[in-house]
Amino acid sequence: GLRHLDNVVVKGKSQAVKVYTPCTDAALCAASAQLVEGFYAGQWQTCKTAVDTILALQPGDAAALRFAQRLSSRRPGADGADASGPLALDKL
Repeated sequence: GLRHLDNVVVKGKSQAVKVYTPCTDAALCAASAQLVEGFYAGQWQTCKTAVDTILALQPGDAAALRFAQRLSSRRPGADGADASGPLALDKL
């Protein structure tokens, strides 16, 4: 299967693209999808639960740790507009 890692906007483009990686662990794929979908829908508790699930399945998972950092940078009461937008990447 495929694991949804994030939605990103590449420099020079305006539309986000979904980034996936091959994955054979169905539970990891499901938790990752829940995390990404929940993040962009502003469902912060769902995201926290998904991060915890992913880290239990795959300790040190870079994608989950990145989302955990993005979640922790949210201020209580913030509207989430910056936190919930697709990740912007510059050309490498």
